[in-house]
Amino acid sequence: MPTYEFECAACRRRFDEVRPIANRNDPAQCKCGAIAVRGIFTPPMGQPDIRPYIAVAGDRAGQPITSRREHREFLARNGLHEAADKKLPSGRLPFVPPPKTREYVVERRETIRRVLRQRVPLATLRRTT
Repeated sequence: MPTYEFECAACRRRFDEVRPIANRNDPAQCKCGAIAVRGIFTPPMGQPDIRPYIAVAGDRAGQPITSRREHREFLARNGLHEAADKKLPSGRLPFVPPPKTREYVVERRETIRRVLRQRVPLATLRRTT
């Protein structure tokens, strides 16, 4: 049997009820004793589809990217790929990462911080982290 969502006319409480399809439009009784009618409710909109982040490379370096559409367009414009998007060709890998020595890690962190300091206001960085 399907689950239907009801809203009480008196207390505005929403609740679910399992019932046969034939009884789908029949009113339900709320815990407060009032009559509740079946409704079709949509989830709240306005929540981001991805967690916003600050781009550290490409044409948007230092700027926030706040939606999946922006993210996809950014990747396409800059010739970038997500690791899980593409299958790697068989055989030799096209990119050999540099060895992650301590100097490399420190230099990379400093480069990212420098780019962010130059292009992003501090208030924006605090807001998105």
